[in-house]
Amino acid sequence: MIRSLEYVHVQCIDCYPLIILIHPQLLQQLIKWLIDSFDLFDQRFRFTIVLNDYSLDNDDQNDQQVIHVRPILDGCYLLNNVYHPQTVNDFNRMKISFRKCNFNQTLIKIAVNNVIPICSIKKQQQINGNGTIDMDLNHSLDLRLLKILAKRWNFSYQFIDSQQDWGTFENNIWTGSIGLIKNKTVDMGMCGISHTYSRSLIVDFSFFTFIDSIGFLTKFPE
Repeated sequence: MIRSLEYVHVQCIDCYPLIILIHPQLLQQLIKWLIDSFDLFDQRFRFTIVLNDYSLDNDDQNDQQVIHVRPILDGCYLLNNVYHPQTVNDFNRMKISFRKCNFNQTLIKIAVNNVIPICSIKKQQQINGNGTIDMDLNHSLDLRLLKILAKRWNFSYQFIDSQQDWGTFENNIWTGSIGLIKNKTVDMGMCGISHTYSRSLIVDFSFFTFIDSIGFLTKFPE
C-alpha cells in the first residue's frame, strides 16, 4: 500500500499522502520496516502514518501515534529520515513556520553559470588551488534575490562554477548543475536552469523567478 501511494505522490505536484492505520501494535515493526526500506523510496516521497487505538471501554478516549517520513522541521529543514515525535518539543519542531526559519549561518553551496542578466560572473580567483566566484550585483537578478533570502533566513553561500552546463543526461550520467545537485556536490543551483520533465525527475524546482518570453514571428496576414 505504501509503495502504491509512493507512485501516486511522485507523479503529483505538492501531494502529501496520509495513511491511517488501526493497530498500534504495528508501531515498532512499522518503524523498523520504514527504516530498512528507506533507501528504496523515491527521494521526493513524503508521507505521514497515524496509528489510532480507540478504547473499547470509552469511545471518547483514544491513543494516537504518528510517524512522519521526510517531515520539515524548524521551518526549513527537510529531515531525510523517519521521524517519530513523542515529546511536546518534537511536535513543536514541526509547527514552526518557514517565516521563522534560521539556518544559523549554515554554508549553502550553489551551482552557477554565467548568463546575463540573471547571473554575471565577474571574477574567479585561485586560492590554495580552489576557485572562488563572485558576481556583479548590477547584472545578476538571481544574486539580488539570494541576498534577500540569505539575510532573511540567516545563511551564507558559496558559488560553484558549473562550466556553462545547466544539466544534460549523457551516458546515464547527469552533467552540469543538475549533476552537481544530484551528486550532492552542491545544495542547490540557480542562474536560469530551465524546468524540463527529465530534470524534474531528479531535482525539485522552485516557483519561477524569471520568465524568458520566446515566440514565433510571422508575416501579418494580407
